[in-house]
Amino acid sequence: MKQLISITLFFTVLLSFDCVGNKSKKNHSTEMVLIGSDISKRDQNSGVTQVSPGANNTPASSGGTGSGSSSIWSGPTQFIAAATGSQESAVQINPDRTLLRLKVFDEPVLDSAKKSYLNFIVGYNFIESLFYTPNFTGLEIPPVNQIFLEIEKIEVINQSNESKFLIPTRKESRVVIYRDKFFFPVLSGVVLPVGSYNSIHVHMKPNGKVRILDKEYSLILDTPKISFDGSFTIELGKVTTLESKALKDFEDEQRNIQREFVRSKFEKNYKSDFVYDFNANAVQRMNLNIVNRAASIHDSISKLHVNFVSLSISDNGNTSFVLNGVPTRFEILSLRNGYVGLAGANQVRSGQYEYLELALARTHFIEIGNDQMQIYMDERTQNIFRYYGPYLMNQAEVFESYFHLDPNRSVYFTKDKGFVFDPTIELLSTVTMEPNLEETKIIASAGKFMNTIAAESELVLRGTVSTIAPLLIPNNTGRKLIYSDITLNVTKSLKGKIDPSPFTFRVPGGTLNGITLEVSPMPKFKVGEE
Repeated sequence: MKQLISITLFFTVLLSFDCVGNKSKKNHSTEMVLIGSDISKRDQNSGVTQVSPGANNTPASSGGTGSGSSSIWSGPTQFIAAATGSQESAVQINPDRTLLRLKVFDEPVLDSAKKSYLNFIVGYNFIESLFYTPNFTGLEIPPVNQIFLEIEKIEVINQSNESKFLIPTRKESRVVIYRDKFFFPVLSGVVLPVGSYNSIHVHMKPNGKVRILDKEYSLILDTPKISFDGSFTIELGKVTTLESKALKDFEDEQRNIQREFVRSKFEKNYKSDFVYDFNANAVQRMNLNIVNRAASIHDSISKLHVNFVSLSISDNGNTSFVLNGVPTRFEILSLRNGYVGLAGANQVRSGQYEYLELALARTHFIEIGNDQMQIYMDERTQNIFRYYGPYLMNQAEVFESYFHLDPNRSVYFTKDKGFVFDPTIELLSTVTMEPNLEETKIIASAGKFMNTIAAESELVLRGTVSTIAPLLIPNNTGRKLIYSDITLNVTKSLKGKIDPSPFTFRVPGGTLNGITLEVSPMPKFKVGEE
């Protein structure tokens, strides 16, 4: 019995779709344009609100068969005409191809017109700088790719030296430090009352994880507290950003040491500066030594326009297929409440691929009120992102990948440079499905929320109900209610891996001893139903 797994089920409800056109020729995200100036009703129903002009469902060209070759998109979206002639009823995918689609999520904008927010960021030139301890020559360390930490509580001290404790949600408590970035947000969008404060202490859980090369190890923080020991002010309708920096980088600045920003030279010449006793068979330990830099008050951004350059996928032989070769500007802070941007799509040769690649431009735009301004990626910041699989493309199916671009963990305000763009783009999940049956059912059941469900569910299954077993058990409050154990003979897993069929899950409601409990909006199941 698996009771803590989120599963997505869908039902046999088929829809036909009208094709709706937008004849604007402008290459702008809010125009909802596709090649041929068209966005399908199918995409509208599934929550696609912005489409790149390079995103389409057409077969790849005849290239892409040799080492280093590539296939690019061409032509408009193709649908098989319904019997009536005017409605689109099916997506056409060549038998030896897979329709690969890349979708992008974002996060809600901070509404500073009604509240006042606090951000706390830490800058670092190299992730190893965060391991530095003064006056200590440590052992050489292997490349640290990511550090995963979790906030336990936040302590804010006002000018009267009174402490107030805040407990973050599970989502807010997650802190990830990436190797190829130059900032990490300790806090993002914390709501505080207007006033003056003496300091803030972020108490971390002592146990975390560190990814070294391709393996994860347990991590213990010897000093599980990140502090900003300096006064700052919270103003109504504004955002306050506290800025700190890794101690090693700060000391280098003070001594006017010009460190070479070439990673190979760094690892050769600077490893001995950092204390990190790596043992592959033991729990890793680290200090997190930082120094306060500045407290700044600024307006919050209302929109973020991100310039995508290209999207592609590559196999083990370095053959690549371009999903989008048209530079496109996406309005990130409008993709909310289940909506996504379709950033790239193409029919690629079925089979296994090694990585997805996303390339961004160096210049992007933000809006603050009625003003628009450029923001830049530092020349040292990575603008090409690779997400390694492997990814298996099944013949004549749709393979959807869901990316998350969090503006609150990508756009930072610094005292020296103002707003900077240091993007965090994560691959949330991938789902594979037959377009004219499984995908249609999910769209019919979930509508625009299909993207959120597909991205966040641990399992997406297709199967037939074999048994329904009602039972009377206590709920979370101790009150006994009717539940039903549904056993599914699984015919296909669209997402996630499970043990061999059957699969059993529990839902509230059912009929027991002549008494029926119906729970809205839980679905009703019947034996034999697919």
